[in-house]
Amino acid sequence: MALAFTSCSHGDDEPFKDIVIANSPEMFNLVTREGSRANPEVTDGVSYYIVFDDVKRKAELTINNLRTDKSSTGLIATFSNLDWTYEPGIHEKRRIIEADVLTSDNPGYDITLTDVTIIYTESNEMSEIKAGGFYASFVMNSTYSFMSYPYDVYAQGTTTVSWTRSSTQDHIDYEPKYRIRLAPSTMTADLSVEGLVLDTRKVDFKLSGQRLGLTAEGYTLTLPSSATVTDADGSQVVIKSLSAHADLRDELDIDAKIEVDGTEYTVSAFLSPDLNVLR
Repeated sequence: MALAFTSCSHGDDEPFKDIVIANSPEMFNLVTREGSRANPEVTDGVSYYIVFDDVKRKAELTINNLRTDKSSTGLIATFSNLDWTYEPGIHEKRRIIEADVLTSDNPGYDITLTDVTIIYTESNEMSEIKAGGFYASFVMNSTYSFMSYPYDVYAQGTTTVSWTRSSTQDHIDYEPKYRIRLAPSTMTADLSVEGLVLDTRKVDFKLSGQRLGLTAEGYTLTLPSSATVTDADGSQVVIKSLSAHADLRDELDIDAKIEVDGTEYTVSAFLSPDLNVLR
C-alpha cells in the first residue's frame, strides 16, 4: 500500500524534467447520496494517478475504480488540461487542483465532477522518511458526494509531553513517529507509536482496536477503555485515555494520558493527517 511519486528531473536536456507523477495507494471513499436519508456508504479500492507539469501548471488526472456503492462496477475516469497551483503557507509541498466543474474525457459515458478539491502532498526535505499523501473531495453528476480516506497513515510533526513531577515546561519533540491503519470494514483502527520520549525513557508501542469514526472532514479515533500494552523492551505501558481527530486537509491531533512506572504523562501531538511512507 505504499504511495509512490516520481519527479523526473535529471538535467536541463531531459524532456520530462518538469514533470511530477503522483500515484496514490488504494484508498476508500465515503459516498453520500445527495438528498438521501440513507447512511453514507464506504467503497473500497479507489486510487488517483496525476501527472503534473510544473512549468505549464497543467495536470492530467485519472481516478481508478470509482464506485458509487459497493455493488457498482468500478469506473476509470480521466480528466485532462487541468489547472493547478501550489498551496502556500505550509511546511510540505502541496499541489492543489480546485475546480467548480470538471468533465471527463471518457468516451461512452459522461462523468461530471463539481466542487472538486484534490491535493497531492510531498513531505519536506527535512523529513528523514520520504512520504506523500492525497486529499480528494468532490460531487459526481450532482448526485454523489465523495470523500477519500487512506487506509494507512504515516504521521510526524510536533509532540508535547508534560507530567506532574516535571520541574520544567512541556517537553517538545519532533522525532516521534506515528502509524495509523484504518479498517473501515470493522470501523476500527490500530495505532503504532515509535520514539515517544516520556521523561528520560523512550517508548514504542502498538494499540489495537480503537473506534473509528468518519466525518465530513476526515476521521476520529477513540479508545473504548484503558489499555495496557507492552513496550519494545517488555515494560508495561498503560494508555489511560486516547482520542484523535483528523482534518485530512490540515492536521491530525492526538491527545493521550499515558502511565509508565507510576507516573502519568499528558501527550499532545500535532501531525500530518494523510501521508503514506514511500518505500
